[in-house]
Amino acid sequence: MATHNPAQQSTHPSSSESDLSHFFVTAIIVTHDGATWLPEVIAALSSQTRPIDRIIAVDTGSVDASPKLL
Repeated sequence: MATHNPAQQSTHPSSSESDLSHFFVTAIIVTHDGATWLPEVIAALSSQTRPIDRIIAVDTGSVDASPKLL
């Protein structure tokens, strides 16, 4: 009878598992009066090595231009 021991599993992905194309990258931005920093945040997210598939942006009631920038 074969048994499964997780401790014996390799922690290194095999060559077939190293292809990350089937994963999605989601960035979540939560801001409150962050209009000053949002352009820099968006630029940094856009320049990531792995492209972002989707962005979820939440504003918590800003009174500055944050909602318009999002």
